Amino acid sequence: MACVVFIGGPSGTGKSTVSQELVSQLSKTVKCCLIEGDEWHSLANIEKMSNNIPLTDEDRWPWLKKLAQLASLNAKDYEVVVIACSMLKKSYRDLLKSELANDKNITKLSLFLLCNTYENVLRQMKQRKNHFFKESMLRSQYDTFEKPDESVESGVYILHCDHKTQRELADEIRGKL
Repeated sequence: MACVVFIGGPSGTGKSTVSQELVSQLSKTVKCCLIEGDEWHSLANIEKMSNNIPLTDEDRWPWLKKLAQLASLNAKDYEVVVIACSMLKKSYRDLLKSELANDKNITKLSLFLLCNTYENVLRQMKQRKNHFFKESMLRSQYDTFEKPDESVESGVYILHCDHKTQRELADEIRGKL
């Protein structure tokens, strides 16, 4: 039985590093694992992104379903399953919640979205190396991003990451679990 935690937001907001920090903190007291969503994109999706072609909903549905399957499988063996993936649209978050709603191995499902300004993220992305995502695609991610209304989307939380460290963000997530 596991708590499943998705950490999302546009590229460059710190999904991977915050997820790693959270798992590092939690693994001191509970059995947990990290699934890096980018590692589960199809080769076709990676090729599109590498060629500065934004993904469509049709590109994302199989990827999101695969991440839900991985969450379900890992929930059998871990107390906490942390998954880093963008979840840019409400429909994507709804799909994840729907896919996992009746999973008897999942005791709690929480989705956290990291938010930062386009300008801050662009500056950070220029410092990244060896990542298939090109900075020129960042605008399309921000255009696609549907910031959740926490009063409407249950189990979805917004974390403003301006001027916060990965540790502070991980602490904030832990406080809501």
